[in-house]
Amino acid sequence: MRLQKKIKKQKGNTHRNAFRPVLNFLILLVLCLFGFSTSQAQQSNFTPSGFTIGLKAGYDLPLFPTPFKELKYKGDRYLGLTADYRFPSKFGIRADYANILTQPDIQIADFVYDGISSAPTQKSSLKLKRNFIGIGPSYTLGNARANLVLAPMVGYTWMKGGDAMVTSQDTGNNLRTHLFNTGFDDQNISAKMDVEFNVALTRNLRLSLGAYYLRHFGVHFDAYQDLTNTGPHSIVHGEDVFVHTPQPYTLSGSSPLMLPYDKSLGNCMDLSSVGVNLGIAYTFGSRTKVVTPKEPNCIVCECPNDAHKVVVTVRDQVSGKVIPNADVALTDQQGSIVATGTTNSFGVVDFAAIRHGNYSVTGNVYGVETTNASIYDQEFTPNAILQ
Repeated sequence: MRLQKKIKKQKGNTHRNAFRPVLNFLILLVLCLFGFSTSQAQQSNFTPSGFTIGLKAGYDLPLFPTPFKELKYKGDRYLGLTADYRFPSKFGIRADYANILTQPDIQIADFVYDGISSAPTQKSSLKLKRNFIGIGPSYTLGNARANLVLAPMVGYTWMKGGDAMVTSQDTGNNLRTHLFNTGFDDQNISAKMDVEFNVALTRNLRLSLGAYYLRHFGVHFDAYQDLTNTGPHSIVHGEDVFVHTPQPYTLSGSSPLMLPYDKSLGNCMDLSSVGVNLGIAYTFGSRTKVVTPKEPNCIVCECPNDAHKVVVTVRDQVSGKVIPNADVALTDQQGSIVATGTTNSFGVVDFAAIRHGNYSVTGNVYGVETTNASIYDQEFTPNAILQ
């Protein structure tokens, strides 16, 4: 009973220590998102779409909540493959494969038996291999030249390895095992969050800088010690209790710390890790296009987009009915004809690409002149039809 309480206390402290890097990572992510979205707000609008394949390589840092004082897990390499389909919008779908190595790190350098130091006769470990496959939605913030992609995914992980063992000879030349760990051999539901910053090199090729958080749920220990191939064992981890002062790894004389193997009783834990990676991706059949905002029609004569639409309607002055087939002319202040046209069945004629200025509108219906109308310079406004 005393041993069980000790394990729970150590495990709780480890959980809290493991959570701090995750919290810092999330805070940094929020700040990066805020800064990036602010900087992109004034940029041109791009619509990236198409099917993209990407390769990634990086470093994975495990945050494993083990209760084992003399055994930790350290980071190792990350290899990834992503397949994205992005709709002509900010949303898409991502499929992801990751192959991750995690190295057991045995903290014991040597031992002290009755004041006499003894080096390990065997100190070996086996890397933990994790293979993750997941799928989920993606959201793109930014444009085709530079964008930020968020991709939460759910998937499955196959993992095996992480075994470790240390033996030594005591002062009576007896071979003793001081650390025994069977590692993991399990398949489990997992969740992954990708955050990826992309910079386009060409229309189809881009570089990426990514970060992620990966969590495996309910991972069980292995029943086998793969370093010795001795078959199933009744314990998944055992270690002598050591005193770290005044001399490291001095045996305390206490009973060894051991965890029994019983898959049905929940000898399992959630394992998580964070990591960073660099990648390169290629988009097939990219339909990326640049949407250039139109310059508004201005009210300065020299402006190149000074082209306005003028709509003239001819009506009978008494009845108010529209008059079709009326000839209409638009003349400037010098009396020069700028544009002419004939009203349609609705009594309407359109003049396109008219520069702003002062104009007179005259009409002729079957040889009879209509009343005149005037158009003044200040009536021309950007993006408005003058009627």
